[in-house]
Amino acid sequence: MDGSDKKRLRIAQMVTSQRSIPVPKGVIWAPIDLSLDIAEQLTARGHELTFYAPPSPKIPYRVVSGRLKEGLADPKFIKKISQERKTMPYGLNHVALFDQYLLIKMMQDADRGRYDVLHIHLERALPLVGLFHTPTIITLHDPINPYGRRAYRLFNGPNTHLVSISRSQRKPAPNLNYAANIYNGIDIKKFSFNPTPSNRFLFASRLVEQKGVEEAIAVCRKTRSALDIYGRHYSKLYLQAIKRLCSGKIKFHGGVDRSKMPKIYAQAKALLFPIKWEEPFGLVMIEAMACGTPVIAYRRGSVPEVVKHGKTGFIVNNRREMIAAMKKIDRIDRHECRRHVEKLFSIERMVNDYEKLYRRAVRQWGGRGRKE
Repeated sequence: MDGSDKKRLRIAQMVTSQRSIPVPKGVIWAPIDLSLDIAEQLTARGHELTFYAPPSPKIPYRVVSGRLKEGLADPKFIKKISQERKTMPYGLNHVALFDQYLLIKMMQDADRGRYDVLHIHLERALPLVGLFHTPTIITLHDPINPYGRRAYRLFNGPNTHLVSISRSQRKPAPNLNYAANIYNGIDIKKFSFNPTPSNRFLFASRLVEQKGVEEAIAVCRKTRSALDIYGRHYSKLYLQAIKRLCSGKIKFHGGVDRSKMPKIYAQAKALLFPIKWEEPFGLVMIEAMACGTPVIAYRRGSVPEVVKHGKTGFIVNNRREMIAAMKKIDRIDRHECRRHVEKLFSIERMVNDYEKLYRRAVRQWGGRGRKE
């Protein structure tokens, strides 16, 4: 190990201009949670972390907000413009400008020598990275759709260093300049292992069609199995449609705070994950397995990379196969589910991977004419 592997790094992160950090209780913004987990671990290792975000008095790190007064999605800002929004058909066209303001400020500060490496959780940074000189890493948190594939190619070059969160995420655009594949991780200490669950299955996710809640309800109806549904809705019409399907052993509980989810996972017989889209990474899968709860999931997106078929759950292709898997779920060793997450999806493993990438970025991509 040379001296560069012990050097204290000055790292700046940015996620969004829309939310202050941390997000309020009841709000889910996974990239923000992950960025805070990274910051906590790296700070404990002696590194310096700065966030570029709206004013965030509750965050224990230095925050640079520039002229931003609040996040665009924070209640204070929404209240200010609530009347204007009703007559602003093109209001969302300007959201990108707030992100770009923070991004440019961050990169200017870095080129003045303030940081060694930048870590951005926002694709909008892509047009800017070639204009500045500090090594920059961009983690992709969303799936790459056809528009995204074409857009990313426009900015693909030697100064673009992308991190995918699963190999599956790369499939629509395999030839981009990926610097690493780093799976998301969780703080396993927050998820207690339970070897003796209830006899109820679990569905936990946002209530949108591509998450497959209707599939979960259908298989539980067919097998007369008990099902608990937890999740927040984004459409009142869709919520009403789901509620109409819930009766008897199928219970709808709505959204709950994330701090309550470990206990809910731990009590479940298995997590049903019948997704209808190519999800780049499903945190609920590793959160459930950390509690010892196996996962039965459709073979879509990152599922084959996260679930170990026959060991930590079952990967299936349709309702018939899901029903068959539900009948044999007791064969899964819940201890193996926990060990699987400890080995591959811990927060320590995730941060180790990012720390190695930061050091490689400084060593290999730094010094491109930095201004002093």
